Amino acid sequence: MSGRVARTARVAAVTFAVAAGVLVVTAPPAAAHGVGGVQPRNYLTKLLRITPHVPGLELTVVDLGDNLLLHNRTGREVVVLGYQGEPYLRVGPQGVFENTRSPATYLNRTRIPTTNPPKFADAAAAPVWRKVSSGSTVKWHDHRVHYMGTEDPPQVQQDPSVRHLVDRWTVQLRAGGQTVTASGELVYVPPPSPWPFAAFAVTLAAALVLLSRTRWWRAALAVGLGALVASDLAHVVGVWNATTATTTSRLGESAYSLVGIGLGV
Repeated sequence: MSGRVARTARVAAVTFAVAAGVLVVTAPPAAAHGVGGVQPRNYLTKLLRITPHVPGLELTVVDLGDNLLLHNRTGREVVVLGYQGEPYLRVGPQGVFENTRSPATYLNRTRIPTTNPPKFADAAAAPVWRKVSSGSTVKWHDHRVHYMGTEDPPQVQQDPSVRHLVDRWTVQLRAGGQTVTASGELVYVPPPSPWPFAAFAVTLAAALVLLSRTRWWRAALAVGLGALVASDLAHVVGVWNATTATTTSRLGESAYSLVGIGLGV
């Protein structure tokens, strides 16, 4: 009986290792899954400065450049300006409000707009505020800070192996009577080479195949499983930290990985 169990375990170890190696070798670098709608991409949104500095006002780039997150602890209202300089969002002691007459309210509902704002959305019209939250924090998608093209820009197409400054962006806010400008850069970051990961996977699979035919097969199986579980756990932690999605959304998007980690353990 013990011999049959040993043979079964060896076959399982070899199958698992070879399958893992094939998956790593054949998967493209950008195929990593996202969480809460966040998808991996080769464009980095960087916030460089906020001028002038306003104590209690904090703006950050979140969700891999998909959104901006504003914390207002100034005790007074702060207004985010839209694409035509119109009041778009308002956050203060009374909560968070959006201007239903601002075109940005409708353009920002999708990452790549496919329809025009409704006719009543007029940047020159007096704001009509609608309350959306009672907090002092607002998160919104802003087309000024991410790459909108369907193809890589010319400089990236000419040499995709190096970093490129694609654009510089600004977003303006009003805090009290002063205009606050957040400025940053959009940078193309070349993807990492898949070959080191492929070489590691093939080496691990080959080592497990060889060790599965020795008396150290149990240790080989434990080490192989441990390495795969650790790498997938690091991947889950990384994508969780890259998004501001709800915990429920994160669990749903990572369900397969979490189940696999549990089975591996």
